[in-house]
Amino acid sequence: MRALWRSLHDDLMQSIDTITFKRQFDIARQLSPPLQRFADHYALLDYLHTPVGDLDAKDRLIALMVTEAQRSRPSGDMATILLWLALWPGLDALYRRLFRYFAKAPDELVSEISDRFMVVVHRFDSSRVRRVAATILRNTERQIRQGLRSEWQQSRRTDRLPDEEMMRLDCAC
Repeated sequence: MRALWRSLHDDLMQSIDTITFKRQFDIARQLSPPLQRFADHYALLDYLHTPVGDLDAKDRLIALMVTEAQRSRPSGDMATILLWLALWPGLDALYRRLFRYFAKAPDELVSEISDRFMVVVHRFDSSRVRRVAATILRNTERQIRQGLRSEWQQSRRTDRLPDEEMMRLDCAC
């Protein structure tokens, strides 16, 4: 049921273990003062996942990753992966909240979260919000829910209702 979702997380974790990823993070760390305090990307993720700490500082780091993820160079890919992992606890909670709507096709939920999350990230303007991480997660969920509502409305319009004669036959029995 959650196999594909767990697999996605495992793949993301494996991708940060590569030498290329480590080099890209080191380059980003050298160029970005907020990242210089972290020895490596694991330290960054640990810091972002701890419940204590300066929320504004964490938000600035998430905003930095969003800005970098919006670029198409290799550092953008690195930032996207870090963003996925940094927001994973919230994305996992989102997955659990929405699972009941996709119980018959859980793979579709993974695809929806992935697609909507990437759209939100690439369109995001962090200068317009106070809490970047929460806004990204809320916007992702909102887009999925809007898609579901649209699908349900379309389904209601196209589903055939039984005609009156068939309803009378059912009542006569």
